[in-house]
Amino acid sequence: MRVDVWNGDHTKYLGQGTYEADTVVYFWVNPDGSLGSLHDATEKPDEDQIPPGAELCKSEKDNPMILMDNGGIVYGCQVWWSPTEDKNASTIKTAKSLDLAELMKLAEESVEKLF
Repeated sequence: MRVDVWNGDHTKYLGQGTYEADTVVYFWVNPDGSLGSLHDATEKPDEDQIPPGAELCKSEKDNPMILMDNGGIVYGCQVWWSPTEDKNASTIKTAKSLDLAELMKLAEESVEKLF
């Protein structure tokens, strides 16, 4: 499945990729609630690779592995992603170029379609 991908805090569009498989990943929860992982999230980090005060976690269920068009690999625990055919994906990509009134109208239309 083709997907659009954004960074972990959803502030930067990273491009498109292909949802390749599901895999078990390791990540940590920092004291401030943010998440972290090694670049290869399938690799269990050594104790000295985990920030002080963070708690190491292992996904209970498989996590998406996405092969980016640029050749890189990202995991669902590291990014936000959405199927490219999802109408919300195009809305999110263009949201920064819209003014507040346009964003409110899009939000209302989206809510109406859900119910």
